[in-house]
Amino acid sequence: MEEPLQKYKERIKDEGKRLKNLKDQIKSHQLEIRNYEYEIKRIVNETEKLKKAWFKRMDETGFVNQELESEDNINNNNEYENDEEYEENNQQIYDEEYEENDIEKNNREIQDNRPKFNSA
Repeated sequence: MEEPLQKYKERIKDEGKRLKNLKDQIKSHQLEIRNYEYEIKRIVNETEKLKKAWFKRMDETGFVNQELESEDNINNNNEYENDEEYEENNQQIYDEEYEENDIEKNNREIQDNRPKFNSA
């Protein structure tokens, strides 16, 4: 009877050691996570500072405004004079596509109506 009891005690002792090792590993991983979180926050803060400094410098030199103005000019050149011109362009595109579809449909009808010869 004492032998099974001794084995049971050893198992409990081994399981306790295993659990203690797991607990130590968990603590180690938690510490790693905290270090990574700290590093991420530090990098984010540094990036924000750099971004603010860059925008401040670009604003002082007027470079950002020049870029935005030139981009606006490009966008304005591509816009239509009014809504009627826009509608006319869209109608023209639609008509061309519809016309192409009609041609394809007619070609298919011609193909379907051709006499077929049996080569029997």
